[in-house]
Amino acid sequence: MADGGSVAAHCAQPGTKHRTEYGKLEAQPKLSPSARLAAESEIRNQLQKYYAEDKGQQTIEAAFATLLGWCRTNGIRPEQLFMGEFGAMAATSFRGGAVEADRLRWLSAVRQQAEKHGIGWAYWEYSNIHGMSLTTPGARREFDPVALQALGLNEVKHTTHDQMQPSAQ
Repeated sequence: MADGGSVAAHCAQPGTKHRTEYGKLEAQPKLSPSARLAAESEIRNQLQKYYAEDKGQQTIEAAFATLLGWCRTNGIRPEQLFMGEFGAMAATSFRGGAVEADRLRWLSAVRQQAEKHGIGWAYWEYSNIHGMSLTTPGARREFDPVALQALGLNEVKHTTHDQMQPSAQ
């Protein structure tokens, strides 16, 4: 990589592993009641530990410090990195997600750390129904003001997804 190539990185929102574990548990309907209770108890314990650790700014800085250490070890300049895909799911009517204040804080902190070290970044995606995009998950598909503010894009004129479609001529 010292030749000027680039490296892509993925930055998942906090708690994703635990939601994945619950999903795996739900996909195993043949578990005995005692095995299911034991698995649920273990996941609850992991979540309690996770929240007790207060994964915040220091955790994000530590993750970037680890990444930067890897860069130094491998002769890669941070400017050669590209952090593709980072985001935090908004709560929707059909599934849970992060509250707006937490999304704003986490998204801002991750973006600011990347920019501080000259690391390029891309937000999760432009538009989807899952609450992890630049648009709201509702039918109107308006720009998500929390995502825009966190990403430093709050000066963007707020329009709906439909207003961005090319006009038929």
